Amino acid sequence: MNARGIRRAKHSMSYRKHLLLVFSLAACLVIALALVPLLTAASKPVHAAGTASQVATSAADLSTNALASQAASPSPISHGNPHLPEIALTFDDGPSSGYTTQVLSVLRKYGVHATFFMLGEWVQRYPTLAQAVLADGHAVENHSWSHPNLTSLSTSAIQQQLANTSNVIQQTIGVAPAFFRPPYGSYNSRVLSVAGSLHLTPVLWDIDPRDWSRPGTSAIVNNVLSHLHNGAIILMHDGGGDRSQTVQALPTIIQQARARGYRFVTVPLLLAQLRNGIPGHPLLSTVSQQPGFLARSPADAMSEATIKRYDLCMSIKKR
Repeated sequence: MNARGIRRAKHSMSYRKHLLLVFSLAACLVIALALVPLLTAASKPVHAAGTASQVATSAADLSTNALASQAASPSPISHGNPHLPEIALTFDDGPSSGYTTQVLSVLRKYGVHATFFMLGEWVQRYPTLAQAVLADGHAVENHSWSHPNLTSLSTSAIQQQLANTSNVIQQTIGVAPAFFRPPYGSYNSRVLSVAGSLHLTPVLWDIDPRDWSRPGTSAIVNNVLSHLHNGAIILMHDGGGDRSQTVQALPTIIQQARARGYRFVTVPLLLAQLRNGIPGHPLLSTVSQQPGFLARSPADAMSEATIKRYDLCMSIKKR
């Protein structure tokens, strides 16, 4: 072989070596890229797995979140039909051994039907009172189990608060609640989603005489009467503290409201009349989208200072 042939042969061998080297490097790069995620995961610090209950709670939250996300979120309703002279008295935080029977006595005397948003723990403690409320023709609805601020709870805890209360009410009076009132009027998208999954429609209020703060009988009466309007939902309390002023204010409120032409109805009936007089208005639809209807926003709920004052009153009652 002449010198020129030898140079060609050497060049060809060098080319093949370089090509083989390139392919080898490429293969190593592919393998390295495939190992990066595994190496990264392995290099992360391993945290304690937590207790079995914590793990179970996390799993429950994931399951509840999935269910809640699939449920329709009902819009909170704060009043009824503005075209009908109907109003609803509502009582929260019972049943209580001291005042629920007194409220029932006044309502019975004047032939008024009202709505009681009850706490599950008190229904469990005073089942005969819950049964007496139903026996007098009043509506019994859900107000959570122990009156927490639901927005501060996990999704699974919200589920327990509402589901356990609905269950104990149904077991006690034989009727499952269809409505619920969030404590303090506080709610968020998770609260509404859980409510939707349990087929509970959130109900708030648009007249609040703050009777729980015991401002005086005349103050309660004046606050309610000065704000009366068609479809009003009036927030009052038969539990959670001294409700003697509430009981004393009821006769005047009832008599004066009737003198102005208002009829007292339960919340279920008030909301069933939402579409009356409003063509095309669907029953219990997204009220905030309808002209003349107002749905409370989270900003309308009780302030933190008010919540603390309310909780202080509740704690004094329990001592």
